[in-house]
Amino acid sequence: MTKLSIHTINARDNIMLEVMRSYFGVSSAGMHREIRGMVAQTVRLLDEKGIDYKKLQKALVPQPNRREIALIFDTLDMKESFYALPIHERLLPALHRKSSRSILHGDYIGKNQDAMFENLVEVLQPVRDVDYHHGTQFYIVYVNNLTDPMVNALTKAFDGYHPYVGCVDTTFSSPFKTHLSFTIGTSYIQHRNVIVSQHEDDAPPDENWNLPGFPFEDFGYQLRSIAGNPFGVLLTYKIERPVYQGFEEDTEFSLNALHATPLKLSDLEVHASPERFEYLQATPGHGVRQGEAQSTAELTALIKSKIVQNYLYDMTHDSDWNVSRFNVVLELGEGATRYRVRAGLMYQPEAGRIELLTLY
Repeated sequence: MTKLSIHTINARDNIMLEVMRSYFGVSSAGMHREIRGMVAQTVRLLDEKGIDYKKLQKALVPQPNRREIALIFDTLDMKESFYALPIHERLLPALHRKSSRSILHGDYIGKNQDAMFENLVEVLQPVRDVDYHHGTQFYIVYVNNLTDPMVNALTKAFDGYHPYVGCVDTTFSSPFKTHLSFTIGTSYIQHRNVIVSQHEDDAPPDENWNLPGFPFEDFGYQLRSIAGNPFGVLLTYKIERPVYQGFEEDTEFSLNALHATPLKLSDLEVHASPERFEYLQATPGHGVRQGEAQSTAELTALIKSKIVQNYLYDMTHDSDWNVSRFNVVLELGEGATRYRVRAGLMYQPEAGRIELLTLY
């Protein structure tokens, strides 16, 4: 394989790679081969079903210029046992058909009900009054890669639907968003008029099974499914949260996909040339906002402090040139002035450093 390109690796919520490494004692070089093999197989499976893996990028990677939302529903106001069904029947026709996104869902579960109540109330934009009895009464649908008009279309789809409680803008970090990152997962990807979901690992690969159970075809979608293991590792969206110490496996496997003997991000220096810094500061749409970094040293220190807490995306290795690159999405600023920027970085473990290529 001359060029390897991976949108995301989810070893945070999916333990397959970690179990493989620990149970079978797979070396870094072995994991390097296994991950690359899984990527090649997944790209081939998708291609056989008419799906271009490259075009799923915006559904799998946080987009700095797009929004994310969580739609909140009170199931105590519903009579259906399969309460997700009428909700997705309203959601599916409202999704924008010329773009892609991941749809995650699940109940608002957790042990600390007081904290869960405070976290939800702090960020919820309610459309009506609701009595909070227990977090599990709320069902949540999470949607990424949205413009303002797309958000308006989705919320409008639930006008007059009484179980709908309101919307949370989850574009930026919050305790509520962090909580969701632990409790809900990807149900399906909507890629234009195609729905991509998972099926059991022992199902025939050429079949398409509707495990989510929603009537996709009724709304003009074509259903395509692949096995759960590659879907879980390569096609699930990670709601961003800080990478806590002791839970760096996701980053480790991402770097291992790029290099047979990866080094930890924390052991690498971030480097940017003065010429690169001047270019980024002088070019509209690049760099960081005025006041956050006034020198190359300040910029590299800022990026170093952020990347060790973030996830790696758009991992690319060109074996012809022996060049490895990846992106991280950085959240900067405070309060109402928060913004996100993508940092393009070159991974150079032999030199013990990461080279800043661009910010955009």
